[in-house]
Order: sequence, then C-alpha cells, then structure tokens
Amino acid sequence: MGKLILVLGGARSGKSTYAQKLAGEITARSGRVAYVATGVACDDEMRARIEQHRHSRPLEWATIEAPTEVAQAIQGAGGEYAVMIVDCLTTLITNWLAERGQLEEPTESMAELEKTILGRVGELVRAARGARSTVIMVSNEVGLGVVPGFKAGRVFRDLAGLANQLMAREADEVYVMWAGIPQKIKEDATRMQEMSVRARTKGAVFLKELVLITLFAALTALGARVAIPLPFTPVPVTLQVLFPLLAGLLLGSKRGALSQVEYVAAGLAGLPVFAKGGSGPAYFLGPTGGYLLGFVVAAFVVGELAVRMRASGKGAIFLASLGGVAVIYLCGALWLAGWLGIAGHLSPIACLTQAWRLGVLPFIAVDVAKALAVAAVTAGGRRWLELLQGGRYG
Repeated sequence: MGKLILVLGGARSGKSTYAQKLAGEITARSGRVAYVATGVACDDEMRARIEQHRHSRPLEWATIEAPTEVAQAIQGAGGEYAVMIVDCLTTLITNWLAERGQLEEPTESMAELEKTILGRVGELVRAARGARSTVIMVSNEVGLGVVPGFKAGRVFRDLAGLANQLMAREADEVYVMWAGIPQKIKEDATRMQEMSVRARTKGAVFLKELVLITLFAALTALGARVAIPLPFTPVPVTLQVLFPLLAGLLLGSKRGALSQVEYVAAGLAGLPVFAKGGSGPAYFLGPTGGYLLGFVVAAFVVGELAVRMRASGKGAIFLASLGGVAVIYLCGALWLAGWLGIAGHLSPIACLTQAWRLGVLPFIAVDVAKALAVAAVTAGGRRWLELLQGGRYG
C-alpha cells in the first residue's frame, strides 16, 4: 500500500518547496521522482508561475502534466517512481469545476458539487493508496481569510476545505506550513504503532533488568547472612564475594555494579543486610566498609574482563573472577589500613602490613574456591538468563 503525505499551507507559505524537500529526503539513496503538475498555462501570470516551479525542481525529475486526471496518472505510473508530488489539489479542484462549467457562475447545488468533487478526491486517495510510490499531495489552506464576497469564491472555499479534510483524514502524515516553517500535525500511524511497540518492549526489558539487579542485591544480602567470625581479624568469612562476581558475569559490568550499589544503599538506609546483620553509616565506616565498595567495583571489573577476554570457557571465567577478587582485596585492604591507622595510630607501612595479614591473607584459599565455584555455575546461569530475556543477555 502506498504512503500518502499531505502538505498544506497558504499562498507563498513554502508548501511546494517543502514537498520537494521531503521527496529529496525519501529518494536520497535511490529512486526517481515524478512531479504531477495540475496547473494550466491559461494566461501570462500562470505561465510565469509554472516556469518558476519548473526551475525550482531538479532537472532529473520527471514532469507529468495532469490538469484533471491525476488519479489515472498515478495509476499509469505503475510504481516507476519512488515519489510522486501532486501540486496542487486546489488547482485540481479549480480545473474540475471549470470542466463542469461551475467555476465562475456555479449553477449546480452545493450538495451536487460536494458529491462530484469529493467523489473525485476519493478516487485520488484510492489511487495513491494503490500506488507503489509515496504520494505527496500539496494543497492550499483557503479557509483562514475573510469570507469571499461572491458565490463562486464561497463555493470554492468550502469545496477546498472539505477536500482537505478528506485528504488529511486519509493521509499517513500531514504537514502545515507557516511562513516557510513546517509543522507536523499528523504522524504516520504505522510509525506510531512501531514506536509504541518499541516503547512497550523497552519497558518490559527495563522491568526484567530491574528485577535481576534487585535479585543480585538480595543474593548479596543473603550471602552476608552466612558470616563466620575469625578471632584474630575484624573481617569475617562470608559468601558475599560470590554474588558481585556472578552479577558482573551474568548481568554485565554496568548492571552488575548497579546491583551492588543497590545492596550497599539498602544497608546504608538501615536495612540489616551487611554481615552479622549490620547496617547504617556507622557500620559502613567500620573496618569492612572498603570490601562493600569493592563489591561495586569488582562487579564492574569482572563484567568488563569477561567481555574483553571473551570469557565463555570456565578457565577464562575463573581468571576474570580472580580479577574481581583482587579488586575486592585492594579496596578492602586499603580501607582497613586507613581504619587501623586511625584506630591504632600506626605508621602507614605498619597499617598496610596489618591490613594484608588481617584482611587478605586468611581469605585467599577460600576466595579462590569461590572463584572456581563461580566459573562452574556461570555457564548455567547464562543459559537461564537467556531463556528469561528471550535472547542473549549482556
């Protein structure tokens, strides 16, 4: 089905120029344009106008002279042209009235003229719809001025207004020209439908992503419930490390990091989601606050490493996971060293040494085992997410 575009405007509003611009945009890569001219060179002024229009359009465009039979001209083109500009509908109505002898002194009733003229406009619409081209219809908006002081002018104004209404109702897109500036007043229904579908799809994807981000925040909080305190260090053994690594690998770097931001924010807000049921700013500023920040950074780093390493096998996933563990250690140990310096008034070297002994060394074996576990379950987790998302996730 052909596409129909209506460009309305007053005299010298730039409607023909804009119609030509639209045609050029549509055929920017390929396709021919036909200019369907409805004007008749009945006097010197009209001949000058026609010549001006001819010079304003590209030489390679075809010109089809159709003073009255525009529908037949469109049908006869047979899809030869990508775009056909009909310029203009109001001149076409003038020619139809003249053809019936109703232009200067109308003798037929308004009802008869409406039936005849609107019937032919309907034929024109059907021809445009049946074409394998985009038809751009140019027409004058004649109803914004004063009421004509003679019958022929009032009849023409009313018929043109009704014809414009019919054409606008059937058109896919409608533009009104104001002093050379186009205003789009009707959108292509197909395009609007596609935009609506895309919006709904994006909304559904966003909702799924939000659910998954929250799920991994909750899993990290659940991992904090498994906390084994060690008598020689303020840092407990927990299952938390598993979930920032999995979040980065399964959700991607940004979504994985967001899941950990959500987890940390929940704890700061007062929810007891940190290790040993901790929560609030006071807990965060304690000796293990750096590990919480490390979860955010590690999820991002693991996601990026997985992409850059094209980590699909268990070995590559294991190495990416070790990178995440290293990031958590770095953030946690530096934070712990700072806390020890404030709490124990130790030298920087002593603080870093203590942080290594208390916050890294006791956990290396356990966290390597966690990285192995992450590598083992990631492939299955990715398949689950692909099913959930209806396609590859990441």
